[in-house]
Amino acid sequence: MKKQDWLDYFEAVNGRSPEPHEIEAARLAGDFLEEISTEPPTPPVSEPVISAAQLEGQLATQESSYVQSTPQGVQQQIPQQPPLQFQQGPATPEQQVYTMQVAVPSTVSVFWKQFWIWLKAAWKQPSVDIPTHRYNGLTVYGLLVLFTTLTVTMPMIKFGYMSFSVFLTTFIAFAFVFFAFILGGFVVKKIVYKEQKFTLGYSIEWFGRLLSINVALMGAAVLFALLNVHTLVGLLSVLSYGFFGAASGYTLFHTKNHSSLDMFYKYILAGVVFTLVVLIAIMIGGAIAGELLFNGLVGELGNLGGLSDLPFGY
Repeated sequence: MKKQDWLDYFEAVNGRSPEPHEIEAARLAGDFLEEISTEPPTPPVSEPVISAAQLEGQLATQESSYVQSTPQGVQQQIPQQPPLQFQQGPATPEQQVYTMQVAVPSTVSVFWKQFWIWLKAAWKQPSVDIPTHRYNGLTVYGLLVLFTTLTVTMPMIKFGYMSFSVFLTTFIAFAFVFFAFILGGFVVKKIVYKEQKFTLGYSIEWFGRLLSINVALMGAAVLFALLNVHTLVGLLSVLSYGFFGAASGYTLFHTKNHSSLDMFYKYILAGVVFTLVVLIAIMIGGAIAGELLFNGLVGELGNLGGLSDLPFGY
């Protein structure tokens, strides 16, 4: 990124301007590209050097001309400023000093500003680690679940067939599906590839960069769903699922080997572990979401048809 973009991002995240040593460290680390000016340097303007004798001569000439131009008998009085007076006691309203209050941006506006900078950087280079806020990955995860849920349920919402409980159940189901892939990537990186920096929080942020383009695609799909352009909704959804599959496959890709096991066998082991974790997490999430959905549907049927005495607590 450019130097000015990096400076804006640093101020948004830290709430202050970077120190010179922090700028130099970021430049050496390659976080931004130094802009090289193509304009030729402006040559310094040399001032004439005046010797002490010439300076004394000029002062004497100016003094003599001033004495000759002053009329005789006229005494020039230099106005004297009155001495400073300090008044004790409270100040009058006219003497009060009003200070200008600078509006401090809220935490929410600062977060969304740095999130937008981070999101644009993630679109350009999804696989590159960049300075980030700890909630950027969670924000991508939440937006992706919300947009996907809206895209699927929008037709039923328009015709009044979607209650809030069913919408919430669908949202929870998609949240479990996306989290299952994040959890699978975390287990593969942490256990199979022995990457110590891959904590669960880091995995959410790392997977969020890979899925940053999905947020844009599904956001556009929600917009076209509101406009009833269902062909574009389907096309954008398919593209989003393709990017999601590519991100999942990229999770299994690794170049470093921290053990004696060959990387080919590690790749096979990573695929097996990833598939098992994803399937188990989706089964648990599906069971919970299905139970909630069943309860919601039976409750609505009970309210409509008088089926309030069903067994098993339904």
